[in-house]
Amino acid sequence: MITHGLRWHTNVHTVHPEELCNHPNITHRLLYWAFVVDKIVLYLVVISGWYLIYKKIERIEWSIYSVLCSVCIFITFSLTLYLYYYGYMYEIFSFDLNLDVANKWHCMVHWVGSFGHHCILLL
Repeated sequence: MITHGLRWHTNVHTVHPEELCNHPNITHRLLYWAFVVDKIVLYLVVISGWYLIYKKIERIEWSIYSVLCSVCIFITFSLTLYLYYYGYMYEIFSFDLNLDVANKWHCMVHWVGSFGHHCILLL
């Protein structure tokens, strides 16, 4: 992701995709400060993604490629929201009581979000 972002002169994520799975689930309920930091970073990534797509849509020439990228962006954003908020409401996915399951789903949320930001860069 870093090299992709540098290629397009933007900095969406600052970690390599393989490192997204190498950290523990920092949204664990016992670490409130980590929970708050995670939420701040989450909102900053969402805002930066929306800003990038807003700027690109202003000057886009619509084609099959751009429509496909736009559909992928919408699906990945919707899937990320679903996995996060639905999981939070029902204590599943990233919020599962089994930390092994929670870490795997947390990693999946990062992978989906990373893919969506790649699509924004390609748009």
